[in-house]
Amino acid sequence: PDRAGTAPEVSEFPVTVQILKGTHRSFDALDDKEYEGSLIYLLQSGCEFIRNNSKVRFAKEAQYRVDKPDYAQRAVTEAVDHSIVN
Repeated sequence: PDRAGTAPEVSEFPVTVQILKGTHRSFDALDDKEYEGSLIYLLQSGCEFIRNNSKVRFAKEAQYRVDKPDYAQRAVTEAVDHSIVN
């Protein structure tokens, strides 16, 4: 909070998200983005970045298909939230 006791609209630090391929010793950055804004904006943008860079398989049922994303949306949201607050 600032001196008036209200929370700032914009985060103090930008958040960078990356998609890396490789191991902990050698990797290539496949995509990265930097975001600045409110905590809600950072959370939404981070989740959208992961969703856009993840694969979605599907299973064909009798009359419809069932999407099977790489990661459950709840797990993505919790991971991004955890990375922002820590």
